[in-house]
Amino acid sequence: MSDVMVEKAKAAAAAFSNLDFVAGNGVVFPLASETADFVWSYEVFQHMPSHDVVKANLVEVARILRPSALGLIHFRTAHEYPTILWHIAKFVPTPVIQRINALLGKDPLTADTSWRGAKPLPKNTIAHFCVAAGLKPIEFLDDPTHAPGSRTFAVVQRAV
Repeated sequence: MSDVMVEKAKAAAAAFSNLDFVAGNGVVFPLASETADFVWSYEVFQHMPSHDVVKANLVEVARILRPSALGLIHFRTAHEYPTILWHIAKFVPTPVIQRINALLGKDPLTADTSWRGAKPLPKNTIAHFCVAAGLKPIEFLDDPTHAPGSRTFAVVQRAV
């Protein structure tokens, strides 16, 4: 989360005195261990550049959660468009994809490789990554705002 987004989040949540928003470097959370009562992440993990970065972030979620605290983490489980397009896009220069997006009326900023992220993760792999990070997967909930089967919320609890 950038400093600009932190300020926007703080403004939007001004009525809630028990919420904190902090900017990080994308791998290490700038919080002390066992200090968070709840972790929520939406539309973030799907943009991480590799599964190693996903794993590192899950370790950080486990580190900062208080014992038995919960997290709700959003993951991409499948592409919403033909998978072949994702594979082809890896080899197309970003400016070309930006131009195509602009022609299609889409945000050209969504063309860079960091936006595209790593390959989607099936739920069993998400569960494996969570357990390896010290999190207990409680439940997977399909995201109704995306194509069926393409996104899930993982409800996780810090393993004690």
